[in-house]
Amino acid sequence: MTGNWQTVFKYVLGHVERSYVGELIDVRNPEEYAREHLPGARNIPLDQVVVRLTGAQERAYIFYCQSGLRSQRAAQTLKRRGLGKVYNLGAMARWDETPEVNAMVEPREANRPA
Repeated sequence: MTGNWQTVFKYVLGHVERSYVGELIDVRNPEEYAREHLPGARNIPLDQVVVRLTGAQERAYIFYCQSGLRSQRAAQTLKRRGLGKVYNLGAMARWDETPEVNAMVEPREANRPA
């Protein structure tokens, strides 16, 4: 898996979809969203997040933005309002800086003395 944002996104989304029903939310402004956004993402600017999302307790929300600050604020605000399944995917600007991963390692049980 290479470190570009498209590959990172596909990997994360593949694991997220198996875990729960979630919605990917881009909290940038509409102009930023129009220039570039992740496939399947819905644009809800940060100043509208609370009004538009606080009623849906059963869904999981995954936020992202350009620098990670707005997505962090969105996640923290909704967690304070009682939504438990809220995640911050972070900064699009940093995803291309992600180190290359050449292999996936699956967790296994540690050998414990009897």
